[in-house]
Amino acid sequence: MRLDAYNHVIMQTKMKQNRTKRNIVLPLAIVGSALLFTTGCGGAIVGDWRMIKAVPNKEMFAIEDALFARDGSFAATVTIEGKTTHEKGTYAFNGFTLTMRPQGGGQRRYKTVMGSKRLKVLDGNRHVILQKTKKSKQK
Repeated sequence: MRLDAYNHVIMQTKMKQNRTKRNIVLPLAIVGSALLFTTGCGGAIVGDWRMIKAVPNKEMFAIEDALFARDGSFAATVTIEGKTTHEKGTYAFNGFTLTMRPQGGGQRRYKTVMGSKRLKVLDGNRHVILQKTKKSKQK
C-alpha cells in the first residue's frame, strides 16, 4: 500500500512539473513567433508587384506596379485622384502598415493586409490588390 502511495505522489509531482514547463514554454513560443513575424515582415514585401484590382477604380487610387528592394527603396507607378506619377523613394513595411516616402517629398501611410502572394493596400474607402510577380523570386 505504501508503494502505491509513493508512486501516486511521484506521478503527481511529474504531472505538476510538466504543467509548469508547458506554462513557460508555450508563452515563450508565442513571443518568439511574434518577434520572428514582426522582424521578418519587411522582407515579405521585397520584389515586383502588379495591380490586379482597384476599388472604386484605378483613376481614383492605384499602385499599378511597384518594385520594393531589400535596401528600403521603391519604384512605383501610382495614381491618386486622376494624377499618375512614376515615383522612386524609400519605404517602410511592418506587416500592417506601408509607408512610402517619394523622392519628390511627402509621405503616404497605408494600412495593409498581407497574403501569401497578394498585398491589399488600403487608403480610406479605396484599396488596391497587388500580386507578387514570378520575377520577384530573382530579386
